[in-house]
Amino acid sequence: MMTSELKTDTVYLVTKKSSDGTFHAGDVFYIDSKDGALVDVIAHGWLDKEELTPEVMSFECRPMPEYRVQRTAHGTGIVRVEDLVNLINRSTTPT
Repeated sequence: MMTSELKTDTVYLVTKKSSDGTFHAGDVFYIDSKDGALVDVIAHGWLDKEELTPEVMSFECRPMPEYRVQRTAHGTGIVRVEDLVNLINRSTTPT
């Protein structure tokens, strides 16, 4: 997948490193819908949208549909969809 096709708040896996070495195969990230920053989940950091130069964005990636971006009052991160389903099922099952 080319980086020009990226959607906000979708989790991606880098499959081919960027030409400038910023991103490597195995990095996991999403584009934040609030400010356009690229959030690197593995490095626990981000690049502001102004820093997303063609060299930085020259990597290849694929979506990771098994994960989603989750926003809470305490912050934003990614969670496995399966974990969310299990949590919802436990909270709605009578004890």
